[in-house]
Amino acid sequence: MTSNLNIGFGGEYKGAFSPKMKAYGSNSPVSATFNLGKTNGYSFFVPVRYKITKNIFSKLEYTYDYWKIGYSNEISGFYEPDSKTKNQILTLSVGYKW
Repeated sequence: MTSNLNIGFGGEYKGAFSPKMKAYGSNSPVSATFNLGKTNGYSFFVPVRYKITKNIFSKLEYTYDYWKIGYSNEISGFYEPDSKTKNQILTLSVGYKW
């Protein structure tokens, strides 16, 4: 007898290619596109899948996502400093397997 419930764990390293950020002036149509520095990160995730029928399943997944973004080039005396983002994401989905 097989269980309809499946729990997993995973992780991944990520690197962005040619990351950019567009900045807009306050109440102005002027904008600037900054080339961001080295940008890399990682994610850890825990998916919980439940088989509803032979072909349909639901998935609830928790993800911790981290990015480290290097400082940008300078444009007219402005630049984007280095930064870090840390996100906690909860995803609920339904899928079809054939």
